[in-house]
Amino acid sequence: MVTFGLPFLIQIIMMPMAMMGNDPMAIMKVFPIIMILFIGGFLGWFWSIGVGLQSKIPNDVTMKVKNFKTFLIIPLIYIF
Repeated sequence: MVTFGLPFLIQIIMMPMAMMGNDPMAIMKVFPIIMILFIGGFLGWFWSIGVGLQSKIPNDVTMKVKNFKTFLIIPLIYIF
């Protein structure tokens, strides 16, 4: 819901406001917030899958969780 539902809901609310002439640039002011919510939810989902399912894989399979976390944090830092 955080990944797609919340940003989509915000866009549904902001589009009619921008089209009716209240503030045409309102969507541009809210767009960074929408993108941060989307990317945060998306990367959070990857984080929970990669770290949370570590206990479900067989013992003889090893995953480099430290590298996974590092490469997942790099896009988050790059955005800000």
